[in-house]
Amino acid sequence: MKLILLIALLSFVFTSAGIQSQALSLPESAGDNRTNLNLEKQSISPVIIKEVPPPVIVQQNREKLDTYHPKIELISPTSDEILNDQDWELVLGLKNWPISIDSDNQLGPHVVVQQDDFLPIRVTKVEGGQVTIPMQGLKPGSHRFSAYMAYPWGEAVKQPAARIQWRLHSLKRTKGTQPENDSPWLTSVSPSEISTGDLLLIDALIWNAPLQGLKEGDDKWRLKISIDDQNFFLDREEAIWIEGPPFENKILQLELVNSEGVPMQPYFNNQIKLIKVKSE
Repeated sequence: MKLILLIALLSFVFTSAGIQSQALSLPESAGDNRTNLNLEKQSISPVIIKEVPPPVIVQQNREKLDTYHPKIELISPTSDEILNDQDWELVLGLKNWPISIDSDNQLGPHVVVQQDDFLPIRVTKVEGGQVTIPMQGLKPGSHRFSAYMAYPWGEAVKQPAARIQWRLHSLKRTKGTQPENDSPWLTSVSPSEISTGDLLLIDALIWNAPLQGLKEGDDKWRLKISIDDQNFFLDREEAIWIEGPPFENKILQLELVNSEGVPMQPYFNNQIKLIKVKSE
């Protein structure tokens, strides 16, 4: 797919079947096979951000790690279980992923556990193909969880077996507080606390998202990404790297919308983060 330059001076409109957009394509040398970034109309701004290829070190490490076929599974507690204690242990089974921390104590391939919209838990130790994570302070009611394999730079592995999602309940189920089991919902993967430098990694997992892109006009959802007053859309689960002014103290918003731009279950699928990236 063509790489699209994100410039706020352009006149943007939402792109899907039968809808057009005005955008400027970057030269082929900027990288092939990239995601289309479809931008919507915004106020004039001097800020310029654009999508760029991943850093060379990322591309090199991805090539090595993509030879693995990781698998993750929930062992305990079981999905949809009702827990009677606020403090409990999560046990996951892991296969074929080289979890590690290097000699400089830098994060290597790892596993991420996400509860609701809390900060992610990064797992770096495996024993006997399992990880056991003490979990504390689960408030009464229903909660959603996800776990996934992650690259050293925080991006989620997109292989289907490398991620899982489930529900747990503390003391009692609370109806209407979580997405339906078959409804699309969003896990924000990045930016995260391990982001560094002047490039911004944007990544997310979309659970139960209908398949699209198989034929013209079958679009059903978009991931709307807003950085301050600039918006663009992704039509597939694919991490992107953004270049622009130093990404500090900027507001990032991720919204799951339908093909017409209408929010889908906005309570679960509208997430805002404050970007605080420390330059190396």
